[in-house]
Amino acid sequence: MKITNYSSIIPRKIKAKTILFACAMTASAVVSAEIKVSAFAEARGFNALMSGDLERANRVLPEYRLRDLNYADANNLCVLQILKNNDAQAVKACRVALTKISSTSMSRSTRRKLQAEIYTNLGAAQMLGGDYASAQSSLEKALDLSKTADKVASNAAVNQEVLRSRLLAAN
Repeated sequence: MKITNYSSIIPRKIKAKTILFACAMTASAVVSAEIKVSAFAEARGFNALMSGDLERANRVLPEYRLRDLNYADANNLCVLQILKNNDAQAVKACRVALTKISSTSMSRSTRRKLQAEIYTNLGAAQMLGGDYASAQSSLEKALDLSKTADKVASNAAVNQEVLRSRLLAAN
């Protein structure tokens, strides 16, 4: 697993770091691709996720208490579940994060940036779970929400390219 130094700073000092990991899939040949997910720095489990200590992250982000987590913690739980290959649990955690962020007080632009990161994570979980149609929808939503000047370099765009590669390899 490779970890990038820095993805973006989101207003109100909420930082998102991007975690890259290689995943392999089989079709007629083995294809290796990098999928990007984002963890929020001020949320539980961030340091453990960034250091690759999934056991420690699992202790501070208990999934049985998902309904009690705020949007940032739920997002980091989503990332943890993706890294543990628990795609269904990751999708559930990302959806909770999206629900929680809707009721959190913040500026519209901040909300949109954070939602874009969460939708990107949701798309990654759906893709890894084989739900390509939902993954495409989530990644498109992330791109629509993103105000990134260079959308081609965004996590959602990178993951969308991985999805296209998978679809081509499957056909």
